[in-house]
Amino acid sequence: MTRLFAKFDWLLRRTRQLSNMSYWSAEAYCLLAILLRRVLSRRSETLLIYQMGKVGSLTVQRSLRARQLGSLIYHVHTLQPGRLRREKKFLRENYGRIGEINDAFLNGRFFRGRLGKANRGQRLKIITMVREPISRNISDFFQNLEFLYNYEYRSRMDASSLNELVADLIRMFWDNFDGHEEHLNWFNLELHRHFGVDVYAHEFPKEKGYQIIHHAAADVLIMRLENLNECAAWAVKNFLDIDNFCLLSENVGSRKAYAPVYRQFLEAIRIPESYLDRMYGGRYMNHFYTAGEVARFTGKWLRRKQEA
Repeated sequence: MTRLFAKFDWLLRRTRQLSNMSYWSAEAYCLLAILLRRVLSRRSETLLIYQMGKVGSLTVQRSLRARQLGSLIYHVHTLQPGRLRREKKFLRENYGRIGEINDAFLNGRFFRGRLGKANRGQRLKIITMVREPISRNISDFFQNLEFLYNYEYRSRMDASSLNELVADLIRMFWDNFDGHEEHLNWFNLELHRHFGVDVYAHEFPKEKGYQIIHHAAADVLIMRLENLNECAAWAVKNFLDIDNFCLLSENVGSRKAYAPVYRQFLEAIRIPESYLDRMYGGRYMNHFYTAGEVARFTGKWLRRKQEA
């Protein structure tokens, strides 16, 4: 069965482009793939990789799939029905420009439909992750430049100086990016609302960088991106009983087409202290990071401001 599951995944990857004639054909193809994976799964748990964007989840997902576990694996950013409806509307209206559908969106739609229903007796396991929010916000902004903002930075790289392009992007980050405070509410709006798991009710072991919470609705593994290389093997072993787990780097901004712009953006942007207070104040940072770690993050951004 494991070999069949692996061959099926290979076939899906090779034939996916054939489905991209329209939004509806792409959606039907991807939803069919989800259903067939469900039929072929053989392990006793369903694995939900469920977190806000740009916290390293794609790396974890593809690293797990590379092990050919035969488990049901769903990669999801949101299960909120209103947000899923808005994403569907956006994708339908912009499919001709985008030409693809985000897997996390379709997984979210499919899994949302199964909430509260019997799951063939399978135990639900959730992997979620956290990341220092300013770096996450910048990474999320760049990831969506073309997708959400229809900003063709590639042509601008040829037509204008890098300094002018970066200045324009910094302005867009402050004026147009709407995900600045996602980290403040994500756990309440998503994990707590849909599964009843309150991560803030369990002290996070900051020195380990990961935590396992056992709950009636699901078992939850929380990992910090900053500790992922050091803790992933132990965390996955303790959570899924998988030996010798290793990470495959995916979706890394420094390797993408926008890498030169991204690097200069990080050098050029100046973070106001009021923004630092918004991002680093409150229980998210206090819960997942030590005071010393918050001070180091703050110092990193302030040094760049002083060096300007």
